[in-house]
Amino acid sequence: MQVKRKIDSDGYPPLEQVRGFLSQFSHGRRHFFSMSNSGTEELSLSERSRLTLRYDTLRQAFQGILEAGFKTYILLIAIRVFHMGAWEKSLLSSAGFAGLLCAPLVMKGMARTSWTSMQITALYFFLVAACFLIASLTQDAGLYLVLLVAARFIYKQQIPLMIDVYSHNYAADERGSKLGFSMFFLATVSVFFSLLAGQWLDRHLDAYRWILVLIALSALGSALSFLKIPSRRIPSSSGHRWANLSLLWKDKLFTAIVLIWALEGIANQMTIPLRVEYIAHERYGLNFSNHWVTLLSCVIPSIFRILGSPLWGYLFDRLSLVQMKLWINSLLLLGTLAYFFSSSLLGILIGSCFIGMAHGGGVIAWSLWVTKIVPEESCCDYLSLSAAEFGLRSFISPFIGYALLEGTQSLPCVVAIAVLLISLSSLGFWLIRHHERLRPS
Repeated sequence: MQVKRKIDSDGYPPLEQVRGFLSQFSHGRRHFFSMSNSGTEELSLSERSRLTLRYDTLRQAFQGILEAGFKTYILLIAIRVFHMGAWEKSLLSSAGFAGLLCAPLVMKGMARTSWTSMQITALYFFLVAACFLIASLTQDAGLYLVLLVAARFIYKQQIPLMIDVYSHNYAADERGSKLGFSMFFLATVSVFFSLLAGQWLDRHLDAYRWILVLIALSALGSALSFLKIPSRRIPSSSGHRWANLSLLWKDKLFTAIVLIWALEGIANQMTIPLRVEYIAHERYGLNFSNHWVTLLSCVIPSIFRILGSPLWGYLFDRLSLVQMKLWINSLLLLGTLAYFFSSSLLGILIGSCFIGMAHGGGVIAWSLWVTKIVPEESCCDYLSLSAAEFGLRSFISPFIGYALLEGTQSLPCVVAIAVLLISLSSLGFWLIRHHERLRPS
């Protein structure tokens, strides 16, 4: 009887065992991709926090490779393998900002589904992995462009969804510290991957496909990690897809912060390409080697971002938003002055360190700032608008910088304008420092 239960006479499992297995598989599949949020609600805050930190740190490590791929390698391959023109390269660079601009509409649409925020985010990353994998197989420049533009657009949709996870799964006094800890791994992996993959690509350009495959695998790893993070359905306000935009005139403090922050953001982002221009172009008298240009404009700022992330996370939990931003703006101001108004390697090196530290704090502050001023259930709606504003200014800021450079024919003049914008942003934050919603948490 025992043998009969295990196997039929013809060598196949008995019908009832097959049915039982399929029933268990179906139950497991439904449990894994369950569209209800009951599982998350049954977990205590401490358990959600523990699981979120574990798997968010894992996905940040995977995402470090993905970040380096988007920032450097998709453009490098477009230039050196597919020999794309200026229009195609601009499209690759701006696709992420277009994704941020559309984030409020995409998120509003996804909120109508029964999927949880992490299931939706995992789906995004599965699609990104598919785009990179197909791109590694194609030799057609047009298809490569379409796939990577789509991947970059989709990739940016995660930002508003992550804020819901952090606000729901982390206590108010630990969000910054835990995000700073996990982002340490993203930045570290990104730096090491950039250095190693860059050297490998210099020696084996024809093996670029393996870089794309590795990036696809990192997206897949991120997607699987997202599925292990406790989450719930997207808490979004009801109404039309444009309803989130009403927050701009309903919540004056939110609008004021977005506008004040934009001044510093435009100043920072319009000088990013000018930092390379200043140390690489012979017209400014420096003309550093490619090695030093990479170190000063990318590697050193990234290292100090890594070193500063845990500290900034700790400070975010203990300072008010205004205090945090004033420290960040001060470092960015000092870094910009040291970088551009020094003709010595030491001065530019110090500027790079300050800029990297400011960037580390800026990423944490921008990722979590809405949790300081709005209720937990509204964080997604608010951050989606903040992400759209970030996408818009990130798209136009480099154009503003180069337009000012062409119009004034003076790099110090453009830098002085950037310094003025950072100073005005700091003044704006200082003026609203006493608002009751901006008190330290």
